[in-house]
Amino acid sequence: MAEEERAENQDEIDQISTIALYIDDLSSEDPSAKLHSIKKLESIANLLGPDRTAEELVPMLTELIDKIDCNPELMLNLADQLGVLTNVLKINDHVMTLVDPLEVLIANDDLSVRNKAI
Repeated sequence: MAEEERAENQDEIDQISTIALYIDDLSSEDPSAKLHSIKKLESIANLLGPDRTAEELVPMLTELIDKIDCNPELMLNLADQLGVLTNVLKINDHVMTLVDPLEVLIANDDLSVRNKAI
């Protein structure tokens, strides 16, 4: 039994380390690293849970929009992933926290980004 617990604990530690890397990559200067992390937002949110996602991740994503505004591919993927986050955020009625980043995306100059956000 102890061996199984150690293996489970190691899996959890590995998962947390991976998620921490994804979060770090959101701040990276490398667009491909940002894109990879944006596509992993659901995994990040699932590990953080609805409360931390609403309080920590969503504000970080709102700030990220200003940094990626000139990259339509990143903006489209972020808009898409914000929709996926509703699955995590609806658990504790935190879906309204997505209003701020979605409003910023809806105001974007790129029509496809606006449509995806809507």
